[in-house]
Amino acid sequence: MTKTSSNDHSVNIKKKLASLKRTRRFVEWRDMRAFARSLDELVVEIDQCIDDPWGRVSLLAGFIETDKSVFHRCDDSNGSVGDVYHEAIGLFINSAKQYQDKKAITKLLLKLNKEDDFGIRSELINVALECGLDEAMLRFMVDEFKKRAEQLTGEFEQGHQYMLVEMLARQLGDAYLFEQACLAKWGELPVVSHIKIAEIHFNNGDLEDACDYLNSIKSSESFMARERDDLWLKIYRAQEDTESVVKILSKKFHQARSVITFKTLLDEVGEDKREKILDDAVTQINEDETFNSSDTQFLITVGRVNEAEAYLFKHADQIDGHFYGGLLSLINLFEEQSCYLAMSLLYRRLLLSILERAFNKAYNSAAGHLKKLDKLEKRVADWQGFETHQDFKENLIKKHGKKRSFWGKYEGHKK
Repeated sequence: MTKTSSNDHSVNIKKKLASLKRTRRFVEWRDMRAFARSLDELVVEIDQCIDDPWGRVSLLAGFIETDKSVFHRCDDSNGSVGDVYHEAIGLFINSAKQYQDKKAITKLLLKLNKEDDFGIRSELINVALECGLDEAMLRFMVDEFKKRAEQLTGEFEQGHQYMLVEMLARQLGDAYLFEQACLAKWGELPVVSHIKIAEIHFNNGDLEDACDYLNSIKSSESFMARERDDLWLKIYRAQEDTESVVKILSKKFHQARSVITFKTLLDEVGEDKREKILDDAVTQINEDETFNSSDTQFLITVGRVNEAEAYLFKHADQIDGHFYGGLLSLINLFEEQSCYLAMSLLYRRLLLSILERAFNKAYNSAAGHLKKLDKLEKRVADWQGFETHQDFKENLIKKHGKKRSFWGKYEGHKK
């Protein structure tokens, strides 16, 4: 048997790429999985059957250039086709690293990014440094993208070229270049640009400049507040400003109380502050007028079970039974702590949510919830002012007694 040469594979692959560009037949939804698989097989063939790095890079570039034809004739709602192109980009980078002629890689990247209708090709510019290009090559591309922007008249087309300059500026660590590209694109610096410029300064060790750009954002601005806090945290750590680090971590904890944010704060302030932090958290949670299942879960996981129960009892009528998954998770946590009244109240909310919506498809689950409530009745020693199970069941029959489908499933569960 004659072994197929790399050159033969190359010729065959080029024919397939030409066919992909030429074909106009729309790919129906039912055929999308097979279509994506065929594209993936082509990418794998390029990667595994072409021996030399330049051959692989060139053919992968050829595959990436089919994006316009391919995306125009299919519905990639599930992203399966897009995933193949992202895979091709990763393989392109790996092969580009291996190829010694970086000027050729630079020219190929410029050629690929003459157009980019689907935002696929710009990903290569975003990781150009990973291809092994030096600073001079990156700046050469910057000049080329600037020239293209000046020659274009469309606002979107110009903006795209300046976006490519921004990508290269971040890789170069050139905050001034990044700022100039933003100003050329927007006419002013939006919040996201302030943050990215500050990040470049931080990465360069210019902490004062990083602070200046972050401080130039209005304190009342809520957009990207979390990203700003994350960068402030890095700056404060670099400055060894422990007090400010604690303030940021405390803010993050109270914005989203979880085991992770709690542990991060505790690691900074010390284990001896544990109970004080939790006491303050309980106070803040109780001040909230609306029920938050995440806060309830947090209290249980850190051992404040009694407070979690009291919080649930206080807001029992506010609990939304639509949040099925979250409430079931709470039920499981309360069950581990033998908190049977809390479990009963949660099951009631799930059950009532289904019946009040007359959600027939969930009647089997609702019947299971009522069966659980029947069993829990024996374990609840004190109803603490809430309806007993018998009273709840009688009222349930009065209000929903005509839902025969539900009661039929309930009787079936009982058997």
